[in-house]
Amino acid sequence: MMKKKEEEELKLKTKLKEDIEVKKKHLQCLGDACDDILLTDEDGLMTPCQTADVFVSHSQEETQGMLKEAKKTFQEEIDALESRVMSISRY
Repeated sequence: MMKKKEEEELKLKTKLKEDIEVKKKHLQCLGDACDDILLTDEDGLMTPCQTADVFVSHSQEETQGMLKEAKKTFQEEIDALESRVMSISRY
């Protein structure tokens, strides 16, 4: 029978893995959005981006920069969560 600490660690590990999967899906969506913008060949096209409840238009270059920064942030978060999962696995 599992000890209480082991059960808690298993629950935490499961939750972290779920969080990782959600973030990976968001990261994939951001990657797809970057690809879609690259395929758009209209110069000067303003791209609407949602920020909270408001849509704001940015140039393609600005939008790509924002998406790349968001991808970087999500990847860092995924890496941190994966590191936490690994640290739980060691004990």
